[in-house]
Amino acid sequence: MTVTDRPIVFTETVGVGYYEKCVSLSSLSANEKCQLWTHLKVAHPDIAAELTVMSGDAGFCRLLSEFDGDWVLPQRYFPAELRK
Repeated sequence: MTVTDRPIVFTETVGVGYYEKCVSLSSLSANEKCQLWTHLKVAHPDIAAELTVMSGDAGFCRLLSEFDGDWVLPQRYFPAELRK
């Protein structure tokens, strides 16, 4: 077997992650979305700012639409009364 006949094997270190429950924003009622938005602006202004920028990006929104995407947010950003 020559060098070119051998399969190419790449070793890669893969980090071990953890599971974090996320919630689809489309599953929330209008009232729950308002509660979440109010909470994000006060408790997590960086996340609120990112969501504002992304929702205004036509290319990003087009991708979401084309691939039947959805907005998903980790549950840790939700106020206690909305955590399910």
